[in-house]
Amino acid sequence: MSTTSTSTISKGGSDIQTQDGTIHVQPYRQANSKQLRAVISFTPRASAFEASGSDPFRGFYSLFWISMFLLLLRTYVNNFYQNGYPLSMVFATLFTRDAFTLAISDGVLFGSTFICVPFVQAIQKGYIRYYWTGQIILHIYQAITLGLAIKWTFNREWPWVQSGFFTLHTLVMLMKTYSYVATNGYLADLSRTYAATQSQLEQSIKVAGGYEVVLAQANEANERQETDGNQSAPDTRSVTPVGTPPPEREESTSLRKRLVATNGTNMLKKEDNVPALPLTSSYVPGLDVPPLPLHPLTYHPAPSISTLAQSLNAMDTELTSTGKNRVRFPTNLTYANFLDFQFVPTLCYELEYPRTDRIRPMYVFEKTVATFGTFTLLYTITEHYIMPLIPTSEQSFWRSMVDLALPFMLSYLILFYIIFECICNGFAELSCFGDREFYQDWWNSTSFDEYARKWNKPVHAFLLRHVYQASLSSKRVSRFSATFITFLLSALVHELVMAVVTKKIRMYLFILQMSQIPLIFVGRLPIIKRNRVLGNVFFWVGLMAGFPLLNIPLLRVQKLYGPRSFAASRGVITPTIRTFSATKWRLQNPKTPPSDGPHKKNNSNADKPTLRENIYTIPNALTASRILACPVLGWSILEGRYGVATGLLLYAGVTDWVDGYIARKWNMRTVLGTILDPAADKTLMTTLTVTLAMKGLLPVSLAVIILGRDVLLSISAFYYRYISLPPPKTFARYWDFSIPSAEVRPTDISKLNTALQLGLMGVTTVAPILPMDLSLQLMALQLTVAVTTVWSGLSYVFSKDAVKILTSNKPPFKQ
Repeated sequence: MSTTSTSTISKGGSDIQTQDGTIHVQPYRQANSKQLRAVISFTPRASAFEASGSDPFRGFYSLFWISMFLLLLRTYVNNFYQNGYPLSMVFATLFTRDAFTLAISDGVLFGSTFICVPFVQAIQKGYIRYYWTGQIILHIYQAITLGLAIKWTFNREWPWVQSGFFTLHTLVMLMKTYSYVATNGYLADLSRTYAATQSQLEQSIKVAGGYEVVLAQANEANERQETDGNQSAPDTRSVTPVGTPPPEREESTSLRKRLVATNGTNMLKKEDNVPALPLTSSYVPGLDVPPLPLHPLTYHPAPSISTLAQSLNAMDTELTSTGKNRVRFPTNLTYANFLDFQFVPTLCYELEYPRTDRIRPMYVFEKTVATFGTFTLLYTITEHYIMPLIPTSEQSFWRSMVDLALPFMLSYLILFYIIFECICNGFAELSCFGDREFYQDWWNSTSFDEYARKWNKPVHAFLLRHVYQASLSSKRVSRFSATFITFLLSALVHELVMAVVTKKIRMYLFILQMSQIPLIFVGRLPIIKRNRVLGNVFFWVGLMAGFPLLNIPLLRVQKLYGPRSFAASRGVITPTIRTFSATKWRLQNPKTPPSDGPHKKNNSNADKPTLRENIYTIPNALTASRILACPVLGWSILEGRYGVATGLLLYAGVTDWVDGYIARKWNMRTVLGTILDPAADKTLMTTLTVTLAMKGLLPVSLAVIILGRDVLLSISAFYYRYISLPPPKTFARYWDFSIPSAEVRPTDISKLNTALQLGLMGVTTVAPILPMDLSLQLMALQLTVAVTTVWSGLSYVFSKDAVKILTSNKPPFKQ
């Protein structure tokens, strides 16, 4: 049997002559592969603000949020005394327009992405080759999806908020689907290469005399190599220089180190400590994760066998994740895996991600409250510090710059916090995603390229892997050209979003994006690199000037907010003082033009104006917060944390009294409030009834009586909503609670029953932590609640004043 030395096997492959023919050995080149993916590692990490508890400047974070609260309070108080209401809802009317259609459209968009799963399965089975047929199909699908999404926003004539959201979410879905298909397409091609290499290895083994013979030779060579390595170990007691090892042993040692780096492990042998990350690592494995086993023939003396075994080792590291579950392609090609990827807050697909061991409900609740609270701050700044300062043709450009620079900067910071700290961390907790580093300390950046790398890690990772590294791996562009291509694509996408939002192509954002390239070189000047404070000041000045430079020309050119939105005229933005009424009614004319002629006098009710009211009031917000607190309350009871549950019960009781007082004191009563308030009570009662019954603290029979009555009342509410809704009776109008139709008025016995139920639930919840036995009192209270529950249910049937049908010509409440 003829052999070939290792040095004669070229990177392009070599032909080995045997008695049975010629074997072509093609080593797998992981580091130089055209399909190389960038090094994107995932490891359990906390976000910067999550780790701020140990930051020496953590007091300044508290000071910032206290200052923002005082800003809100000052704004609300001043606005109340000037206009008669604490917060205007003009902007809210804009971004809630056609919300139901937007939600349905977004759901259709999300569902359409699942077509990627059968597409990738077809690629894996060989029906379609990813290079290049699959790539062409993928790009055509993405272009059609993006075109349809943009066309739909224009067709619906959405305001800029809805158009921007839908377009941005479409781009996120497209990036996720691209990464999913591109990664699995590459692995499918690699899997075919793996099978071909394995077939070549089997042929070489057959030529060498069979697997048993070859395995014995490999074990003997491995033992001899280890023995030689131990004998040649340097002696620290000797002053005699140690010579270089023989060429064969040096090549073998280098090979072992390369295999360590390929497998992504920290060590193969204790003396070969070569830390390295696999080029396609799912995430950095922990110390408790064992390395992938090497192929038994890795150290065979014949290159025709060892080279192929080494190639299989290299491909194994890419086809198998480095996590504890060792997910291997193609077992990941399932709908469940794709659904999990859709909810994971990252744009780069991997076989496995670092995971947390559980979901923390209190953490989710904290991020939910932070999202809505911070959004309230963003809304207030937009409504009171940006909208009134929209530039006019008479105002100078520089005056507008001075007026809007700080409000735009604050809005940007708050929006960044909502997206990357609240929403991303919330979804990460729900999906048990362990890597929470969605951003780094971009606020300390000294150049715009550092800012681009740090402020949005998910998008940066996507561009690094699928744009920048893909451009470099083609071996046709330089690093500067790859950087330019990345910035060009990013600028074009940003300009596309701005064009959809403004319905105009002005290229302002494109120019500002591309201007970052020369600013990068400015940031690399020696004077800037030596003085990091100066570089940071240069970065912040550029960032603060960029927002007004972009928005002022757009606002002056087009007013940004079309004729149907809140900024159609200056008078809408700065309204005159008017009497305060949160339930101010307005008439909305239908889209169909009024018909004329004597024969059209008897029009149907569909042509009449629709009565609407302002539903964005403080009592409604407090009522909604009670509903949101119910899941946390249920979790606290099931986990036996009765102290937390008692605190949430107190919160529910206080807010229930406060929202009623505010609604009566300042005339903030709404028809939606008459629905939300009992719905919040019923949600709270249902949560308490179910969880306490599950814990054995409440009789199951009583729980059935309480829940049965509530179910019957809910069915009745749906029925009365339908029969009382003014025509036309459409699905969208049925769920539009700004259109009043019927008012539910609780009976006296129902109010008493609600109070007794709440008392029973409260005492039952507090009883486990009280130092006394309340079993007899609870039994009496349970019997009373059972009787009054049945009585209150019958009162809704026989009482004439329980349900009041509202007419479309007369509002239920007068100012």
